[in-house]
Amino acid sequence: MSKSKEQNTAIAAYKDQYVSISNEIARAKEKVSLLEAKIELLAIHHLRKEYHVMVKTDRDGNHWNVKYIEIPAKEIKNLMGRSDSDVYNDIFSASVALKTKLYIIEDRETKEFAIKSMYDDVTYKQGVLRVAFNPEMEQNFLGLSERFTTLSLEIAFSLRKTGALQLYKLLKSEAYRLPALDRSVPQESLPCLELTYSISELRMNLGFVDIEQPKLRHEAEKKGKPNFEKMVKDEKNPKYKRFSDFDARVLKPGREELNAVSDIYISEIKKEGSGRGGKINAVTFVLQWNAAYAGGRVVEADRKPTTESDINSFCDLVMDEMPVKIKINDARAIAQAADYDISKVKRAVELLNESSSDIDNVTGWVIKAIEGEWKSGQKKKGTKKNSFGNFTQNTYDFDELEKKLVAN
Repeated sequence: MSKSKEQNTAIAAYKDQYVSISNEIARAKEKVSLLEAKIELLAIHHLRKEYHVMVKTDRDGNHWNVKYIEIPAKEIKNLMGRSDSDVYNDIFSASVALKTKLYIIEDRETKEFAIKSMYDDVTYKQGVLRVAFNPEMEQNFLGLSERFTTLSLEIAFSLRKTGALQLYKLLKSEAYRLPALDRSVPQESLPCLELTYSISELRMNLGFVDIEQPKLRHEAEKKGKPNFEKMVKDEKNPKYKRFSDFDARVLKPGREELNAVSDIYISEIKKEGSGRGGKINAVTFVLQWNAAYAGGRVVEADRKPTTESDINSFCDLVMDEMPVKIKINDARAIAQAADYDISKVKRAVELLNESSSDIDNVTGWVIKAIEGEWKSGQKKKGTKKNSFGNFTQNTYDFDELEKKLVAN
């Protein structure tokens, strides 16, 4: 089974499965990578299904119960679509980061902020990740009856862009304020909700500020509301420090991906600056329900990129799907052949992964597969290396295919 097939199968296993987290956690400020964010949701999912209990004792002889879960590393590896040996080192590094990770959490009713740790302990040993939850934080995942956010695991695990999962959690926590989706109304006419965040606050929400640095932690632990502007300014090694970089590498591709695979739709990101040509200090997301989303997938195929940045974002998706590194011009050629329908690209790549032939011109092969609408099970005849114009569409052996399907 190919890498992409393993990942698609792993993600499909979470269809119609959801996790609920408190709004405070969905909106919390934290430093987190995409792998760590996915492991967190996976751990919460396991916690809600089945957990173990260990008894701990302090120096004074006091006892307390700690709930913990165990996740096989293979489950994480398949979700990430990774087959390389480094994935286990990455899981170990993620477990170390999660063990010490802090959250800045706001109670919107009392307007108070607190800095907390979600986990009592996180260990990785012999291919199993064990996550023990801080008992004080359990109310953020178990027995929720109000002020919570429900996330689709299929959507969350499908997201690949830096910050996209955190953006999904943040915006989804506010989406309850939108009226119910009316599918008879076109996307551009659906009701919308405008959500404004300062750049500093947004960088923290999306995981790009290390609040564990001593100076930042000291500010976070002050009584009252922390000064987020000061924390961002004091960070030693900021990532995407310039707004133009943050916009190009996080916000634009995050918007593109959420619109393509999720149940929410960002129709616009408004930039707010200090005067004409001034520094951008805040952005406003214009949020809607995604009219094209149905049953775990976006079903509308004719929503095409209209701007150069949107086209580049789509090409990023194409390059993410490809099993080998390709140039941007190749990605554009594939995007045009697919009429900007990522599902066509995915189908062609699946066929490519199934092929046993030696293929030098991968871009040409994928384009031919898209244009010829090749299907799974076809056998290539007359396919030559380095012969982009000579690819022959597969032929079928329907009887043999049917026998195999019945046998399985």
